[in-house]
Amino acid sequence: MSLNPWQLDRYSQPVVDHYIDVEQQIIEYIIDSMTAKANQDDIDGDDYAVQNYATGLVKYAKEMKSQVHADIKQAGQDNIDPLDSWLKEHNGQVVKKSGDLVKQHLANTDSYLKLASRNMSKNAVDGIRNIITSATNEYRLGKVTKKQAIGKALHQWSDNGIPALIDRAGKQWSPETYVRTVVQTQANRLANEETLQRIKDNGQYVDISAHAGARPLCAPYQGKRYSMLDNDPKYPSFYSTSYGKAAGILGINCHHHLMPVANDGAVYNPPNIDDDLNAKVYKQTQQQRKYEREIRQLKNHVRISDNLHDSIGKAHYQMRLRDKQTQLHELQKASGLRRRPELEKNILR
Repeated sequence: MSLNPWQLDRYSQPVVDHYIDVEQQIIEYIIDSMTAKANQDDIDGDDYAVQNYATGLVKYAKEMKSQVHADIKQAGQDNIDPLDSWLKEHNGQVVKKSGDLVKQHLANTDSYLKLASRNMSKNAVDGIRNIITSATNEYRLGKVTKKQAIGKALHQWSDNGIPALIDRAGKQWSPETYVRTVVQTQANRLANEETLQRIKDNGQYVDISAHAGARPLCAPYQGKRYSMLDNDPKYPSFYSTSYGKAAGILGINCHHHLMPVANDGAVYNPPNIDDDLNAKVYKQTQQQRKYEREIRQLKNHVRISDNLHDSIGKAHYQMRLRDKQTQLHELQKASGLRRRPELEKNILR
């Protein structure tokens, strides 16, 4: 079975919050170091100091490894325990052969997070170089002071943050998005592969759930029964579906789930607890995170303006900040969501 988005959210959020914290500290360090130079009427930056600072913080992020491992293991366990109970009820026993599935997905997670760590250190240095280049080019036009040029470059840069990944298409993945995708994908794949292993070991057939608006690579295969064997005379092989493709059955962001068939013909339906309510809360939580992210960005703009003694810019961003905080508080009041001030704040002061 695929885990629901709100379940995956619960397993990934601790490490995501950790990386948000790390990114914010790096952003603030770059803002403070560059504005200090600007106040000396100098367009310059210390690549080495920024890289050392970023690398130190990224190493701090690695302390979350045991937490990430525990969360992914728990995701797999929470998924498979109800199925095991159901199989025991209908088959009389449960054969368990998990093999190295857990180790494999933990290793994959470690590899992807190490990539994020390396990229964040490099991208922090690239960020400060881009700020210097942009500010220098602006200043050479002769229409602004050095301080104004650095301020403009910092304001343009700060919303992009410190990417954890820049993919081949040039899309920048924030640490928040990248880490959430990594942890949720590995947790979901572990849950799916453990389910497939249970089906192989305890039966032969599986149904794929169906829902409206299925993606093109999923739609032809939903709502049908499949065999775990390649040459079954009654049903096509499960491996003849789009399983294994990123946009296919059980791929990234796929909402289908597997429904094993017991030896007595019973079909397993995963337990769903207040799905409508959970879906509503999940959507509200996504909106809350959007507001939190925008509040952090606006506070960075206030910080830049304040450091550069730009009273007009500071007043502008403070007004926008108050409006965004009001939107967040209204959402929290209407939904009952807990306020998370630690994800709205500037960290270094």
